[in-house]
Amino acid sequence: MSLARVTLARRAEVSDTVRRSAVRTRRDHRALHIVLDRPERLNALDHEMTLAAAAALEESLELPDLSAVVLSGAGERGLSTGLDLTDLAARATDADAVRQRWHALQELAAAVADHTTPVVTVMDGLVLGAGLSIAARAQVRIVTERSVLGMPGTRVGLLPGPGGLELLGRIPGELGTYLALSGDTVGAVDALQLGLADHFVWSHDLPALLDRLAVEQLDDALARFTTDPTEPAVLSQHLWLADCLAGRDVHAVLECLGTHPEMAAREAAELIAARSPAAVFGTLRALRDVAGLTGREIGEVETELAVELVGGPDFAEGVRARLEDKDRNPCWRAAG
Repeated sequence: MSLARVTLARRAEVSDTVRRSAVRTRRDHRALHIVLDRPERLNALDHEMTLAAAAALEESLELPDLSAVVLSGAGERGLSTGLDLTDLAARATDADAVRQRWHALQELAAAVADHTTPVVTVMDGLVLGAGLSIAARAQVRIVTERSVLGMPGTRVGLLPGPGGLELLGRIPGELGTYLALSGDTVGAVDALQLGLADHFVWSHDLPALLDRLAVEQLDDALARFTTDPTEPAVLSQHLWLADCLAGRDVHAVLECLGTHPEMAAREAAELIAARSPAAVFGTLRALRDVAGLTGREIGEVETELAVELVGGPDFAEGVRARLEDKDRNPCWRAAG
């Protein structure tokens, strides 16, 4: 049967869209779609939206005959740019509120990881911060030629997004450490090689793939559209990162990178040096401190560092520069 006929045949079986906060859910036969629907803010997650997405996941546990839960973002820009900085900045002096928001996003990521039906995350476009923490915990993680993945917390005076310490800390070769400190991003090929994604699908094939998920087993649908990307890897080729980023001394890291014969290493030094010193020092310290801890223990360390950084001057400065005056560089406070 052609794809067009399949689509027509099941049209009556597609449930009405349910909207809660800025999250839409839609049952499409064998697939449940959960859509982060705040495209005007690049699907940034405020607290209400986080709770709505978690509720949608919990409710889907009771739905019969599901073969996939599909998590995607509305609009053309991407899945999500992470936690809503405006929402967080408004509560910077309220430690309990910061903890509440950070914990809720950690719990959303855990709910994705522990779901009994395979969760498929469509990481097309921007997938940053908490958006990446959540998406990368899924059982099936799809990237496209338009994917841009990263944890840009240090760009605004923060650590990597909720769940980021555990996610980046398990990437070998200190590549995760580099992403955590620099706030740099990677494309589809590096995402696959770093273990942040599983399947590459061309963006123009996504609608057809999602249609097939409604009527086929997950593995069969993926087999129709998964292919190999054509671009080469970039970050995963920088083997010198393992030597320069070992240890917990930021000054030693910058010295090693800044004097390295590879131009890419010197550029990495400049990138890290341009980030919030408080965030860079705190993130590197936390990455080393959580080695060997359980996921819950890592989450506690991460949350307390988030409270510390959100209440500090660099976060306020980072948010101003990011949201109010994008033409100027942040004026960071020295740290370390």
